Amino acid sequence: IYNVVYLTILSYYIFFFFKQKTAYEISACLVGSEMCIRDRVSTQSTWGIYNYLKEKLMKVFLVALLSLTIVNVSATGLHFASIRGALSAQCPAGTIAASCACGMTCGSFHTINNNQCHCQCRPMDWTQAHCFSARDVSNNVMQLVSTTASANAQMVSCPAGFTATSCSCGAGVGSWDIINGNVCRCNSPGHGWVSAQCHKPANPAYELYCEYRSGYVNPLAPTAGFTTVACSCGTVDGRGCGSYTLANNQCHCHPGCRPTWTGLQQCRIEKI
Repeated sequence: IYNVVYLTILSYYIFFFFKQKTAYEISACLVGSEMCIRDRVSTQSTWGIYNYLKEKLMKVFLVALLSLTIVNVSATGLHFASIRGALSAQCPAGTIAASCACGMTCGSFHTINNNQCHCQCRPMDWTQAHCFSARDVSNNVMQLVSTTASANAQMVSCPAGFTATSCSCGAGVGSWDIINGNVCRCNSPGHGWVSAQCHKPANPAYELYCEYRSGYVNPLAPTAGFTTVACSCGTVDGRGCGSYTLANNQCHCHPGCRPTWTGLQQCRIEKI
């Protein structure tokens, strides 16, 4: 908001200088040739000052515009990529798996080394890894610490200091939500087990802040200022669906799932 206000003020002053220049030229020469001749020296001096101020002001304007662009690009501190494979999908070097999506409506997956997704239902036609890296306020790459928490229960919590980016449920269940940013809960009985993908910045001056939201719409977009890292798709039978895509920062549950609601985990990097 401050950047927008700043640019608005700068734009006003640029317009003011252009407007003054035009008004002076018209008013000076409409009066008569005598005034134009008399003011020629002062006009040249004025033009020198005008050109100097215009040059300086344009430099400040460009710097401010560049600053605004950087904030928009890395506002959440998360850089995202999606990789698709058959039974598994490998994240690029330097990124970790925030979540996994599976074909055949399957919601059961596990990760290897925190950067490779494996869907556990058979048959399976595709696997998608949603991979991300984190950056600090100076746009430098940050190291992330990752782990997986699992339990033969309905819910499982990430270790202290970690944040859950996605959940996986047994028996192919794809309906889940995240409580208080670090507790994964499967929403269908008979799922058998639950696991949570947990992450945190290695630098204690930063935190991975996430919120879960849902709605009866498909696709579902995150709140402004957040990046979507995982999706959950609800169905009439309560089992949910694990087949979805992330496009333009939105969750798209596949039509074959016949979703009744869509949920998403949205995150950003914050300086403590």
